[in-house]
Amino acid sequence: MTTDNTNDKASIKEKLAKLLRLAEKAGTPEEAAAAAGKAAELALQYGIDLNSVDPDSNPKVNEEELEDSVDNWEISLASAIAKLNAARVIIWTRNGEHKIRFYGRNACAISARLMHEYLTSTVLRLNRQAALKRKGTSSAERRRFREAFRVGAMNTLCERLHERYEQLRAEGMANSGGTGSALVVAGFFDQEAAALEAHINKHHPNLRSSSFRTNVRDMNGLAQGMAAAKGISLNRQTGGSSSNLKRIS
Repeated sequence: MTTDNTNDKASIKEKLAKLLRLAEKAGTPEEAAAAAGKAAELALQYGIDLNSVDPDSNPKVNEEELEDSVDNWEISLASAIAKLNAARVIIWTRNGEHKIRFYGRNACAISARLMHEYLTSTVLRLNRQAALKRKGTSSAERRRFREAFRVGAMNTLCERLHERYEQLRAEGMANSGGTGSALVVAGFFDQEAAALEAHINKHHPNLRSSSFRTNVRDMNGLAQGMAAAKGISLNRQTGGSSSNLKRIS
């Protein structure tokens, strides 16, 4: 009997490892959450600690850092993205420049970084297109328009990301083809948040919270940015590459 239970547990652990690997390859946050939710459901059912399942020797908590320095609107967007992906964002300041790091389970940290790269590059592309239509204005006016556009887009995207997060917690993965119940998916988010908080407090005990303000001096640019962001898909195209579009100053 004991041998059978041991074999069953080993078999379930193999399934858990496959689900976590699947989450790493997911093209959308829903797919990643579906695989992770199913893993959490099996772990609860068979009394297995998910932290003991470590496919490909990946650490419990991984970090993904963006290569480029970021502006304040990108930092605010990163926080909403991290929450949806069961990750945490930390801002590092080096020589006056801000850098973003996403912390979380390997799949979650990678998904958050890729989503941030996709959404910010899309906003910048739409920003450039809108700015090119504003002929006959001064360089200062165009700069104010571009800054406000990006803040408007960020505000709308943050609202949409928060709505999706609340929907996942409330409904589980039923509408996304997954099997995790609302209780399991909500539990997964809460467990990851607690684990990340403990990890960050241990490894970064002197970390301080900071606020990053975004200035708006062009209400037309703000409105156009908010409207443009409503049409941006939150799902990164699978197999696509992140844009190398340079930031507009």
